[in-house]
Amino acid sequence: MYCRVCDGLPPEHRPYVVWHTGWDGCVECDRDYDEGVVVCADCIEALRYAGIGLDRDVYVSDLQCMVDMWAQNTLWHAFWTPERVTVCEADCARRYLDRSGNKDVDPAWDWLPIGTWSDVDEFKADLGSALCHRFLTDDMDGLAAAYLKQGDGWVGTRTQNVRKLAERLAEACLEHCDVLDD
Repeated sequence: MYCRVCDGLPPEHRPYVVWHTGWDGCVECDRDYDEGVVVCADCIEALRYAGIGLDRDVYVSDLQCMVDMWAQNTLWHAFWTPERVTVCEADCARRYLDRSGNKDVDPAWDWLPIGTWSDVDEFKADLGSALCHRFLTDDMDGLAAAYLKQGDGWVGTRTQNVRKLAERLAEACLEHCDVLDD
């Protein structure tokens, strides 16, 4: 009887939920519907903070990834934009990562926030200064070019890989320096 979100045993004498998922005809979902899926109280709290309800729109196989992303994004914001996160929310995110085998994960350093903005200026106003601070640059245009991808009427994050973004920023800096030398 392991929690399907954090893969841990629910602590003794603590409540847990047996969730009978939505039935959609696939073998795995039908089994989860019939037998139920255990979700520990700590993961219920994480799901609540992440805004994820246990309803028909959520697939069990996606839950762990969704909560991992929420926890890492929350802890990134707790460090770089702390005014956006409550202490209780950050504590819940850290406890989730610790329980799920990610004690060594440092989202403030190893993670990039995920987002979508209506345009580059909205991104700059939202996360531009925090990301510039994170990467020790004052080139917000270069950062936006390296971090964002253009969509139809929106811009979104291009990568979640810190090393890739750092490499793109270094390449942009080298190109900029070459132009200045000419």
